[in-house]
Amino acid sequence: MKWYQRVDFWLLAILILALFLNAWGIWDAGNANAYYTAAIKSMTESWKAFWYGSLDPASYITVDKPPVALWFMALSAKIFGVHGWSVVLPSVLFGVANSYLMFVLLKKKIWALGRSISSILYDHYTNCCSGQ
Repeated sequence: MKWYQRVDFWLLAILILALFLNAWGIWDAGNANAYYTAAIKSMTESWKAFWYGSLDPASYITVDKPPVALWFMALSAKIFGVHGWSVVLPSVLFGVANSYLMFVLLKKKIWALGRSISSILYDHYTNCCSGQ
């Protein structure tokens, strides 16, 4: 079987659409959310702040979310520097992963066009109604 016969082109098109919709306006993110961006900046400066999700490198003040929610953003900011787009980038990638997960979960439940439509609607709903 050739490689192009194994590739699901509907899935590929849905993932490209999801990447486009999720990444739309990523450069206009500014500081994303200044409160969490400050925490992410301190998490890139101190491993203790990274572990506890602290606003300051001394880990005295923590944010109101579990630190796991910020770890991916902090790793992205550590790699690319602290910018609005580098803070939002993990959310974009997780949005694409969610579309893939929706497609795979519905693979055996409904017919091919139905799962494609539901994945596209999921992308549209998450981007339209989440404030992006």
